[in-house]
Amino acid sequence: MSEFTWLPTSNPVINKKPRVLTVSFGDGYEQRVGDGINTINTDWNLTFKGTLAEIQEIDAFLTSKAGVTSFTWTPFGFSEIKVVCDDWSQPVISANSSTITTKFRRVFE
Repeated sequence: MSEFTWLPTSNPVINKKPRVLTVSFGDGYEQRVGDGINTINTDWNLTFKGTLAEIQEIDAFLTSKAGVTSFTWTPFGFSEIKVVCDDWSQPVISANSSTITTKFRRVFE
């Protein structure tokens, strides 16, 4: 397993969404239960800025994982976790600098 070591240039946005199984009955009655052991889906929206070469290095790393292979990452203030990245974009700002915006999704394997 490989580790993602680049640091984002802006504060990450953490999104959390519980997985819940819901059954609705008549008269508005409803029952809910968590779906599985790790019921909170967590992902991070991250932005990286740097030279075109640095951003291409991040892009090459993410491309090598292809949204299939997990890697380790340590978000600021958290312990090391396993994530996958199956969504990123890379608008070129200039010939000398660029950005890449990613979405890391925590996985349990």
